[in-house]
Amino acid sequence: MFCVSHWDAELNQNPKRSTLFAFSCRLMEILRRVEWIPPPLSDASEIFGDITPTEITGILMNVWDFIRDYPPSPSSYSPISAAKQAGAAAASGNWESQREWARTFGVCHVEQYVVLLKNIMRNNVVKLSSHYPHFYQRLKESAAPPLSNLTQKIF
Repeated sequence: MFCVSHWDAELNQNPKRSTLFAFSCRLMEILRRVEWIPPPLSDASEIFGDITPTEITGILMNVWDFIRDYPPSPSSYSPISAAKQAGAAAASGNWESQREWARTFGVCHVEQYVVLLKNIMRNNVVKLSSHYPHFYQRLKESAAPPLSNLTQKIF
């Protein structure tokens, strides 16, 4: 909460000049890596340097609300299949390709936590246009039900 209260009181309109800019970005990176927050919230720190402190406060509040409403638990993680691990290893070479567990956000209703992020993206379209393909792809992925659920409903 310290991070949220800092941004709420920040008077400097250039977030990159803030003393806690790097800390906030690092915190979001850690939350993304341990999969405590789903995409696109997990990628929101990418735009922190281009939005106002008030908007950063709003995003961080949504992150904390999501963690409060959907706290991580051992039952929300499932083993990653060998095929997925091999594909990830071939695609990247980073630590994520070596993970054995992944969090599933299947029962989480992410949309209400992403409304503010969508509005921020829309209101700052000129500055954030280069982020649109990445964020909106992640928004589509998080909003779409898993394919297995669709086939079960059809058949």
